[in-house]
Amino acid sequence: MSIRQDLYNYRKNKRRIKALCDQITFLETKASKMTMTYSQDIGGHSLTGQNRILENICKIVEIERRIKVSLNRVKRVDAFLARLKPYQRHIIVQCIVNHIPYQEVAKREKTSVKNIAKIIENEAK
Repeated sequence: MSIRQDLYNYRKNKRRIKALCDQITFLETKASKMTMTYSQDIGGHSLTGQNRILENICKIVEIERRIKVSLNRVKRVDAFLARLKPYQRHIIVQCIVNHIPYQEVAKREKTSVKNIAKIIENEAK
C-alpha cells in the first residue's frame, strides 16, 4: 500500500487493531474456560475439548498476524507524520486522515484550496 492509502485508512487500522485485540481476549478466555467432560476424562475417545482449544489457538495466531500487519501500517503513518513540519502535518491529518474536504480545511485555515492541494501533493505522494 502507498503512504496515502495508509494515511486514509489510519483510523480504520487503529479501530481494527482494537477489535482484533478484543477478539483475542475473548478467544483466550474461551480457551481457558474449556474443560474436559467426565466421559472424556475416563477414557472417552473424543478429543473435541482439545480440538476446540487448538482451534482457538490457531485463530489467535491468525489474529495476531493480522494485528501485526495493521500495526506496521499505523507505525509507518506515525513515522511519516513525525517527519513533517507541524503545519503540513495538520493539513494532511485534517484532509486525508480525518477525511475533511479540501474546501472546508482551506476555509478554516484562511487559505486557498489550491494551496491545500499543493501541500498535500508535495508531501503525501
